[in-house]
Amino acid sequence: MWIPNWPIQRQQVAHPQLRETPFFIFGRPGRQKRQVLFCNRLALQQGIRVGTPLVEIPRSFQGEVQEHCPQEDQEALLELIPNCHQFSPLVGIQTSDKSRENFDSLFLDVSRTSAVLGGLLQVLSSIRRHFSQQGYETQVRYGQTIGQAWSLAHAPPLSHTQSADLSSPNTTLPIDDTQQEPTAEDIGAALEELPIACLPAEPETCLLLAELGVETLGQLLMLPRASLPSRFGNHLNRRIAQLLGQADERILVHHPEQSLKWRHRLEYPSGDWDVLQTIVYLLLQQAVNTLAPRQQGILSLVCRFRAGSQIIQLPLQLVEPTRDLDYLLQLLGIQIDRQQLNEMQELVELHILVVGDQRPQQQWLFEDQKDTKRQQRAALIERLSARLGPESVQQLRHQSQALPERNFVPRKKMTLAKPLPTEGKGKRKRKSAPSNAPATPTSPSAASLERPTRLYSRPKRMKWDGQKFYLPQRSLESPNSPPTTSPWVPLTFQLAGSTLHVVYAVGPERIESQWWEGKWVRRDYFRIQTQTGQRFWIFRQASSQQWYLHGDFA
Repeated sequence: MWIPNWPIQRQQVAHPQLRETPFFIFGRPGRQKRQVLFCNRLALQQGIRVGTPLVEIPRSFQGEVQEHCPQEDQEALLELIPNCHQFSPLVGIQTSDKSRENFDSLFLDVSRTSAVLGGLLQVLSSIRRHFSQQGYETQVRYGQTIGQAWSLAHAPPLSHTQSADLSSPNTTLPIDDTQQEPTAEDIGAALEELPIACLPAEPETCLLLAELGVETLGQLLMLPRASLPSRFGNHLNRRIAQLLGQADERILVHHPEQSLKWRHRLEYPSGDWDVLQTIVYLLLQQAVNTLAPRQQGILSLVCRFRAGSQIIQLPLQLVEPTRDLDYLLQLLGIQIDRQQLNEMQELVELHILVVGDQRPQQQWLFEDQKDTKRQQRAALIERLSARLGPESVQQLRHQSQALPERNFVPRKKMTLAKPLPTEGKGKRKRKSAPSNAPATPTSPSAASLERPTRLYSRPKRMKWDGQKFYLPQRSLESPNSPPTTSPWVPLTFQLAGSTLHVVYAVGPERIESQWWEGKWVRRDYFRIQTQTGQRFWIFRQASSQQWYLHGDFA
């Protein structure tokens, strides 16, 4: 079943006023400019055509305009699948050939249900009638393969470049005039008369075939298939094989997700956590018993306690999927300590939000240190999240940026970070001879690459009196003044009401932002040490010549 102009149709069904309003949807196909992708009949009457750049739309256009959202189209198409289960339990929007996605078609396998529902022609008529009552104009066709059904359903005059006005009649094919189920010969004859645009292949391939004079599928099938890959690639022969049933192609059946919600209403309201804990344990047990056959575990859940209109909500997010009841109950107990169960609770609800595939546990004779460390890190993150709240615990993700404050961004989903590679892996380093050099770094190039233990979220502007400390390290009592061309840092500065004196400094290290990020940032970083033993990471802004504190060392 093909729903022509699906984005327009779903909007007109959801908002009936759009049927009497010029309406088009624009988008950006690939790297091209924004252009019209879909439009209705009234927009066509005002001169709007598919492919028209958005900048060329006349100002006199009066109607509705929306931006294309493929994800919403796909979600709306999935909502139609339950309506098709009365005709077939095997319904999907995609096939096993993942290189070809169809977000305006539904595939139904009626080979085993047509005999029960009055025959094939009756099933096709019932499907078309059912969706017509809901306001959709569809083209429903049958084929012995998925490719045949797709090609016949996309027969003219309707096409994805034209407007579906919900009033155009279905295409009349030779197979529509018969009063009996079409045979393989009838379907083959109908396919040969279809234009090349009905081939279930990429639009670019169909356009190139049309330019070469191949106008119908019959002409394409007459060409020697051995010569096609050199000009069109192997995908064209694969499409032809699927069309003729010589290559396997299956419907990816969509199974609606089961609602993972459980609730228990208390016979006598209670505010005792021991009683509520037993109920929560039983609800978790039902959830685990549901997920165990799927080899899945819980990643995120919400436990709610209701006392009249008052609701206490306990969200729980995990790093790794688990089915450990005692561990889940322990994490929820940590959150209960932050709550006050003053009211007598009447209802307990458990909603599993996210599940994940659980890795099989391999039993080892000796303890696996890598797996143990991974579990310990996961337990730490989960306990902190339960005690402080999920919004208070964040993980950082490294990204390649020159500016230090942009090197890390919050990770949207909590995961276990991969351990850093050790020096034992890779190339073996040559052992250097022991050095009698002091622990304090003396090489500015090596020391300047050291990064602070704590990096401030925003650099702090330094308050200093104008005195300069010149590099390399010199005694503050030295009467000899170094040349003014030597790098320098502030000699004294204020921090938290105290005056700090610099006794050691290493630098500079030039760090610049990328030119494509807009405003160009240039900084000279220094690592300094004060008379109190504190070490800081400071920089001088090249544009304003201002000094800032950006971090400190433990």
